[in-house]
Amino acid sequence: MQYVATAGQHLTKAIPYTAGSGQAGSCPSKLKGNPHVFVDKVNHVQPNSAAQLKAAIAGGPTSVTVDAEETVFSGYTSGVLNSAACGTTLDHAITAVGYGNDGN
Repeated sequence: MQYVATAGQHLTKAIPYTAGSGQAGSCPSKLKGNPHVFVDKVNHVQPNSAAQLKAAIAGGPTSVTVDAEETVFSGYTSGVLNSAACGTTLDHAITAVGYGNDGN
């Protein structure tokens, strides 16, 4: 996020996603055109602080890291993820857009 705040980020169409087709992709060293996405502010959340994380998410989409090798993530499709099996080996960045209850 600190990099995006400084340099901006290009849209997805500037770097097409190819992994789903079985084709390995690569990142170009230089992208054509100007970045379209910028971050106004970067806040750091104290690790394991649910209150700080909720406050950050209440302010807008929040980048978080997760242990995506755990099966709880491989089957995730939508809604609120509520599991003690999330793991602690952080290896993927995702965007949290909300928190709370969904149904039960």
